[in-house]
Amino acid sequence: MTGPLMSRRSVLAGVSALGFAGVVQAADGPAEMSADWLPGPPGDRWRHLIRMQSSTRSEDVPWWYTGRIYAQLGDQAPQHLFNLEGTEIYWPRELADGSFATSSRTLTFFRDKDSGDMIREYRNPFTGALNKVAANRLGGPDDSIYSAAGWRFAEPALSDTAEPEAWQVEWRRAGDLAWYTSSRFSRILPQPWLESMTAFCSEAALRDTTMHNLPSHFSSTYLSPWPRWMEMGDRPGHLVWHSSGRKLASAAEIPAEYRRRVNAEYGGVLTAHPDSWD
Repeated sequence: MTGPLMSRRSVLAGVSALGFAGVVQAADGPAEMSADWLPGPPGDRWRHLIRMQSSTRSEDVPWWYTGRIYAQLGDQAPQHLFNLEGTEIYWPRELADGSFATSSRTLTFFRDKDSGDMIREYRNPFTGALNKVAANRLGGPDDSIYSAAGWRFAEPALSDTAEPEAWQVEWRRAGDLAWYTSSRFSRILPQPWLESMTAFCSEAALRDTTMHNLPSHFSSTYLSPWPRWMEMGDRPGHLVWHSSGRKLASAAEIPAEYRRRVNAEYGGVLTAHPDSWD
């Protein structure tokens, strides 16, 4: 979430659902971080992004999401390939200067678009090959830094700039619903080429500055290259991922089937605590 939101040391392929890390903001729209209705002084309003996406306290903040993935080739009609289900978990840590270092763990499984079953093999409609499906995994300890100046990788080698990317978001509200939208792009594969993500929460919760972790939900669309496991080579085209989901109170709220697979294949690890990596 977007929105959005990761060390590249162990990347297999794919994209983050929330996009909170691993992307930079595209300067293609007005910045509204200083919207008058947002609580707090203008210089601190970037912290609302932290509250909506994760927390201003050090704790696990899990998200669960589902979605669809389409292929787009030239001017052909988009083709629905498969569905997805995943989690993204954050562990923020406030630093002495008031910025946040964020650890994150993303794990996305793919499902058959018709039966809904989790898939481990996929008959590629473009190549005819039977591909072994790899889960989408991203994450790492303290790999992203967030501050009033913007976002940056903790490791400058993972970006073409050591300077933070300035926040570029649009805040909106209607009734008691508040949200922000960010259009963001990536300079480093295999992150998404483009993300358009919106995160929502109640305006009443957003205005309550005693709440460090806001109940939130999101919807986002990504444009990404072909995943490596599809073995598409240099074939033109890209994927369109559309995902929606919500922040959970704890990992115990993650659906049982998903948790069973994590237990069986990934050591049951559903935390982003920095000590959870080898």
